[in-house]
Amino acid sequence: MTVKAGDRVIHAQQPAWGLGEVLSERDGKVYVYFVYAGEKTLKNAPLQIVSGAQAQHPLLDHRKSQGPRKGIKRKTVPAAIAEFLNIFPQGFADPEYFRRERSYKLAAHQRMIALLGRDQLSALVAATNFDEATARALQVVNATNLIFPNEKMALRDGLRSDQAKQRFAVLLHELLYGTSEEARFNAWTDLLFDIDAPKWTNATSFQFLV
Repeated sequence: MTVKAGDRVIHAQQPAWGLGEVLSERDGKVYVYFVYAGEKTLKNAPLQIVSGAQAQHPLLDHRKSQGPRKGIKRKTVPAAIAEFLNIFPQGFADPEYFRRERSYKLAAHQRMIALLGRDQLSALVAATNFDEATARALQVVNATNLIFPNEKMALRDGLRSDQAKQRFAVLLHELLYGTSEEARFNAWTDLLFDIDAPKWTNATSFQFLV
C-alpha cells in the first residue's frame, strides 16, 4: 500500500505499536511515529491506512498541529510513564509528587476560593468594587508558577485603567460562574487580546484553580 506523509496508519503485524502517523517516505523506506513505539523506519511493512474516529489520537493530533520541531524527539506513552515513575515511584500518591507538583496548586486553589469564590466575587461585582476584585485576582495569579512572570506582568499592565478593571471583574465572574460556556470564554479571550495579554495561561489558569 502506498502511503504519504500525514497518513494515519496501523502496522498489521505490530498492533501493540498503536496508531501511527507517516512522517515521510523516501528511498523505499517509510518513517512513521507510533503512539506506543515511537519513530520507526520501515520497508515493505504491512501498513493499513485508517480514517475517521479510528485515526484520532491526542498525541498525534497535537503533533500535527504543532508540526515537526528540530531536535525534538517525542517520547512514547510507555516511555513517558516510565520516566514519571522513575521520578515518583508511587505515582500520583508519591509524597515527593505532592511536595513538588501538587501542594502549592492546592494552596492556590484554596486561596482562589477564599478570595474569589462565587459569593465573594459576586458581592464585589454587585458593589462595583472592581479595584478589589482585580487586586484579588492578581494576588491569586502571583501565588503559583502557572503563569510565566512576563505574562503576569502583561496581565497586570493591561489592568491599570478603571475601565479595564471593570470589564475584567465582570467577565471573570461570568467566566467562572456563568452558564454559556462558549460565549463566556470567547468574551474572556477577547478581553485578553484587548489588554494585550492573550496568553493561554491567562486564558485558563483561573478556571483551573477555582
